[in-house]
Amino acid sequence: MLNWRVVEDVIKQKNVTLQRVNAEQIPHGQFEKIGVQVDPDTIYVEGLTLDHDSNPLPNARIKVYPQDSTRWLSSNVSDAYGRFVVTLPNTYMGREVTVSAAADGFIARNKLIKLNASGNGTPNVLLKLEEDDYILGMPRLVFVMLAGVVGVALVALGAWCFSCRQKTKDARREYLFTQIPSDDKRPLCEEAAFDIVRK
Repeated sequence: MLNWRVVEDVIKQKNVTLQRVNAEQIPHGQFEKIGVQVDPDTIYVEGLTLDHDSNPLPNARIKVYPQDSTRWLSSNVSDAYGRFVVTLPNTYMGREVTVSAAADGFIARNKLIKLNASGNGTPNVLLKLEEDDYILGMPRLVFVMLAGVVGVALVALGAWCFSCRQKTKDARREYLFTQIPSDDKRPLCEEAAFDIVRK
């Protein structure tokens, strides 16, 4: 059985640092902190917005809400590297707040964090957003399948209506007024009758 205390001690002795394995290959794999002028009456929440593939997500709208509230306290936008800093009044020091990130084409993400009680900075808030694959509230695959079924049903209904129309057209008798063939060569109406009507 693995003793986790021993593993923890080995990690501390070796001074192991965690970093992304592919940080050198991905552009902007290592990020510097944003330079902020520290104000003692302000709390700073610093973090990073990423997409599903851990690429920086620029221009994400960041908002901070008090716990169980819908009115936001502060907001900001992430920079080109996905980094953000949001400022709060120091009255929220040590309290829990919800950090929300939203970007076009992505599902908004909320994260409940506890602000640092001993200092005015809360670093390393990571918000990873997933792409929005929903169309009219349905997953993209379900929408495509449903649209295909509706399309096929409309084509089938149109073909059925056309075939029914052809059947009724063939079953209907065409009534044309024609002279009944006879041996009598007299016209159907005499011209004298027309003369009376004309006068």
